[in-house]
Amino acid sequence: DGAGGVIVVWEEMESQAGLTPPNATYTWRIMAQRIDTTGKVSWGDNAVILSTNPENTVIEEPSITSDGSGEAIVAWHQYPSGKVIGGSPEWFLQDIFVQRIDAGGDILWQRGGIPLGIVQVAETASPHTTLLVSQGSEGAIVIWEDLRNGLASIYAQRVATDGTLSWQPGGVETLYVKSNASLAFRQIVADGRGWAIVSCRFNEAGTGKKGILVQKLDSAGKLMWSGSGIRVISGDTTNYSLSFDGQGSAIISWGAGRSEEHHV
Repeated sequence: DGAGGVIVVWEEMESQAGLTPPNATYTWRIMAQRIDTTGKVSWGDNAVILSTNPENTVIEEPSITSDGSGEAIVAWHQYPSGKVIGGSPEWFLQDIFVQRIDAGGDILWQRGGIPLGIVQVAETASPHTTLLVSQGSEGAIVIWEDLRNGLASIYAQRVATDGTLSWQPGGVETLYVKSNASLAFRQIVADGRGWAIVSCRFNEAGTGKKGILVQKLDSAGKLMWSGSGIRVISGDTTNYSLSFDGQGSAIISWGAGRSEEHHV
């Protein structure tokens, strides 16, 4: 929180009292609490609710980052819990939402958060798995995975401290593989001045091709490296880490079996 404490976010699910599946209805919510330097909670015993609570709408996977001034920006995704028809009002409940909260626990943007409007631009996107990185006084960059082109891709959107979405509607396609592939272990680093480097691990179905992709975005959301991202590593990895090097680039490290051959 910029003052020796920490702000924590989590998801909760509550069922209607006395009911069990399949008759139960559920309420999901994103919660936040600040813990000060002495270990005491600051925002009451019940914490702060960041999301609205549409019935039987799943709200999950929160991510949090500093806004550069002792406050925080939070992102999460939501979607209907049951089967819905494409194009119906319920269908458009799925989206990524962002919210800003100050050190006193006051919500600074509109109630329920600001939607990124992804499904309105790409109806088949099914956005999920959010991750945020701070841009200091410039706000934050949020990344997520979606399926709008029939294949998994990582998209990014910049959110200013006033809640304005800075890049193109629906976000910027940042990392992808031109075949059926799974993307995992997404990471992002930034220098707080506009640019960011995004990475993910990929596994192409049926080909056995694996590795790590990285891509750099400038302050306008333009891809700075060619194509769908640079394949830093070709081959299997146990895990990896991405970190800012303080000079406009990033350092990536990974673990691998001795029998594998890798190229940097």
